[in-house]
Amino acid sequence: MVNFIRDPQKSDFIIVTIPEALGVRQTQRIIKDFDEYQLKVNHLIINYIIQEADCNFHKIRKEMQQHYIQILRNQYSQRIGLIELPLMPQEVKGVERINTISEILFKEV
Repeated sequence: MVNFIRDPQKSDFIIVTIPEALGVRQTQRIIKDFDEYQLKVNHLIINYIIQEADCNFHKIRKEMQQHYIQILRNQYSQRIGLIELPLMPQEVKGVERINTISEILFKEV
């Protein structure tokens, strides 16, 4: 079983996180655990990133997010593919919205 999950032809590990303190700490812990078991994380998706700050609340949140995104870039961009997903105005439901997300995800992969 261990050989199966370590085989890059049969298994792929992708972690999804958010650009906040708790999300970053959990991601660091998960990647450390994967490293200990010699499991290669191939992609790290950073979800819910504010792209355009249209009010003071979003400006403050965007600054905070940029801090945590930079931490993740500094720690992992040399060995893990980072994919940044924007915060969408609506839920990702329906073919059109799913296609929008898949274009972001798969252009990076």
